[in-house]
Order: sequence, then structure tokens, then C-alpha cells
Amino acid sequence: MKDFAAIIIDYGYSRNVESALLRITEGLRDSVFSNSDIVRLLGCSPNTATGYLKRLRDDLGLIKPVKGLGSGRFAFEKRNEVA
Repeated sequence: MKDFAAIIIDYGYSRNVESALLRITEGLRDSVFSNSDIVRLLGCSPNTATGYLKRLRDDLGLIKPVKGLGSGRFAFEKRNEVA
């Protein structure tokens, strides 16, 4: 089993993308978050934040949509490791 950081690093993103994804993982891991939370955390544009969300969800499978709190809310998987 790999932890989230190892999964991100092993995927082969550029250093800038990898660094941003690691910062998102560290900063938002224990909360429900949205695109705007990533914008605030990284100081990036909304379009860039959306790209990071897609990578975390579609490429890496590390986040999942959260229902019942409005659209566009996500959370990291509850466990510390994923397959």
C-alpha cells in the first residue's frame, strides 16, 4: 500500500504540479473542500484549481465527491493509505 504522497510522486507529474498536489493533500486532507479552497491555499486561478481537482479525482483516485453539502465539494479518502 502506498500513502497519498507516494502515489502523487510516482504518477510522473511535473515538479510544479506534483508540488501543488502535495500542498493540497497536506492542507486539505482532513476537511471537505471545494475549488475555491484550493484557490485560497495555492493562490492560483480557478481554472488551475479545477485542473488539480480533476487530477486528484480522475487520475489518482484520491478524492471523492461529497453529497449533501452542495455541488463541487470533495474529501480525501478517510484512510491513510490506498491500494
